[in-house]
Formats: sequence, C-alpha cells, structure tokens
Amino acid sequence: MGPLISYVEADPSRKRHIGNDVIIIIFQDNDQQNLDLRSFTSKVNQIYLIVKRVVVGDETLYRVHILSKSNVGYFPPIIQEGQSLFTKKTVRKFLLQKLINGERYGLRNIPSFAQTQQKVRWNQMVTLFLNYEVECGFCNAFDEFVLR
Repeated sequence: MGPLISYVEADPSRKRHIGNDVIIIIFQDNDQQNLDLRSFTSKVNQIYLIVKRVVVGDETLYRVHILSKSNVGYFPPIIQEGQSLFTKKTVRKFLLQKLINGERYGLRNIPSFAQTQQKVRWNQMVTLFLNYEVECGFCNAFDEFVLR
C-alpha cells in the first residue's frame, strides 16, 4: 500500500496507513537484501511478513519470512525448517491463516489496543442489542443486563 500512496513532503499519509497496522506485509520484488526493519518506528507494528517471488525452473514459488517482536511469540501456522517456499495455490491459504492469527496475537501484546478493542466490541454489542430490542419489543431486559 505504501508505494501506491502519492508522496507529498508534509503529508503524513504514509505513516498514518503503515504505522497503524499490527502486521506489515513487504513484497520484495528484487534481489535487494538490505531491508532495515528499524526504519519502521511505530509502536503498533508487531509483525513483519516478507514475501519474495522465486523462479525455480518453470515454476514460480514464493519464499515467506516472518519476523515479529519478541513479545508476540510464535503463532500458527508455523513454517517448518526448510519449508519456506510455497506454490501460488498454497501461499494464499498460508498467508491468510498467518495474517489472521498474527493480528490476533499481535493485538494481545498492545495493551492500549486490547482495551480499545474491548470497548469497541462492548459498544457494538450494546448497539445491536438496543436495535434488536426496539424491533422485537423486549421489555427492559437491557437495563437489567447492564446493572449486573
């Protein structure tokens, strides 16, 4: 996403979009090995998923590397040693599972996110309940629920 955002000197759009993501996906489209993750200074970024296309004979494969901050820990699916190359069909499924689980594990390790997420879920539940109560004509069941 970052390279697609137009660059304007005083515009913080790139930082706003990349800096607020728990997982950063980096697609390396060349042989450049000098990727310095220290250039990502956000407190929110927890996991870096690096994907690189590799051509072996007539087959296109994808090499996947996952780096995370030490407080995140391991999360499924785990890449077994020597198993970092995936076909186009298998890389999609692997990345989807890895991204979903990584987001969950990463959010647990950011206390402010965990609290905010809990508040958002509570407010969504209250909103759904109030809308459902109006449609179905529940008597004051919600007031009792909140008091307990």
